[in-house]
Amino acid sequence: MIKAQIELKLQDKNLLEILRKVFEVTKLEMKFHKGYADSEVVNNHEFIITIYARDLSSLRSLVNGVLKTIYLILKIASIEDCHD
Repeated sequence: MIKAQIELKLQDKNLLEILRKVFEVTKLEMKFHKGYADSEVVNNHEFIITIYARDLSSLRSLVNGVLKTIYLILKIASIEDCHD
């Protein structure tokens, strides 16, 4: 298995909790016969996503899906901050 890891260091505990919940809910969507993604919160401020895949193409696909999910969450959070 090939492995990739994405580490996010966040000061905002609410954003950290949102990321945790979203990745918990989408865990089954990011699991298929050629790979999967797992996530964890470390030290109450780091969100770590580890992606495992059988081949490079599957790894690229999973990393792309994970990064799109993170991007959308951060974009929505920034829009919400502008309206407060």
